[in-house]
Amino acid sequence: MSGLNNQSVLEVAGLLGVVLYIASDFLLHGGLVRISGYIYPAVYLTADGPEFFSLSQSFSRSSAIIQTMLIVISLFGIGRIIRFDA
Repeated sequence: MSGLNNQSVLEVAGLLGVVLYIASDFLLHGGLVRISGYIYPAVYLTADGPEFFSLSQSFSRSSAIIQTMLIVISLFGIGRIIRFDA
């Protein structure tokens, strides 16, 4: 049995991010979560991390900018929810 190499780990991280993006959108559009709650931005933020990490395999400036902005927007949304719930 061969071990995981660096490229395999990055590919798995990227695929995990994709699965989390799709799951969060499915939950939102299926009416299972609200965009005003914590779950949607938290899942989106969780998806952004592995996606950003996977960019180290094949860097793309455009993708890095998108991932960075999605992380910032998710953090902004979570902060907004915390602020208004307090």
